[in-house]
Amino acid sequence: VVITLFSGAGAQAETADNPSNELLGAILMHKSGKTPNFETIARDSNVFRNADPFDKKKVLEEEIATAKSNFEATVNIDAIRLPVSITFGQYDFEAEGFPVPLFASGTVISSNPKVGFTNAHDFRHFKVEGDKARDIADKVGYSGVTANVLLTDLKPSPSDPRSLVGRVIEIEYTTKDGSMLGSMKAEAEAPVDPAQERALQEIRANAGSHFDPQYVDAFLRLMAEQDDARLLT
Repeated sequence: VVITLFSGAGAQAETADNPSNELLGAILMHKSGKTPNFETIARDSNVFRNADPFDKKKVLEEEIATAKSNFEATVNIDAIRLPVSITFGQYDFEAEGFPVPLFASGTVISSNPKVGFTNAHDFRHFKVEGDKARDIADKVGYSGVTANVLLTDLKPSPSDPRSLVGRVIEIEYTTKDGSMLGSMKAEAEAPVDPAQERALQEIRANAGSHFDPQYVDAFLRLMAEQDDARLLT
């Protein structure tokens, strides 16, 4: 995993490029405020499972050390960049862009843990003007495209704590040979209504006492699906 730096809002943050599932899991644990059981992680690793029986003790120690290292590396990680193979939908002349199924409601990246988006709605279409869009369709086609997704504001999913969600701040679309098709950046976030934020915090705080936990969970899931997860911090 390559750790790079990017600047945003006057501050620097570490970005994990194409993180492994192990590192994603460590990021999720860190953002959840939990410390993982490193031995359990080590025993679940493919390296340990496939190790020679006579070497398992040494391999287990090495995998525990790796798990600890991965977790410690997450402390300063505030963003991740994930390359995802995608297929565009047929060009939509009204939206002036190619539909991107990756950002359809409820869609997640099938890593382990899964990764979702709090502002997927903003990227449902890859905006391209007519002539350039025709050129892409004729020369590149609709498949064989990679979306390089940069996410920040990482946190556990409000609807599924076993998954990670983040805010997409930039996407670069490239071809198989690495040629750039175009990019999109997130618009500035709208300010959060303090009253709404307090109401949501009150609902979560009183789940199980004033409110039925099942209804609270369903409500929070609905809010997340409507891309309002930014209110749930």
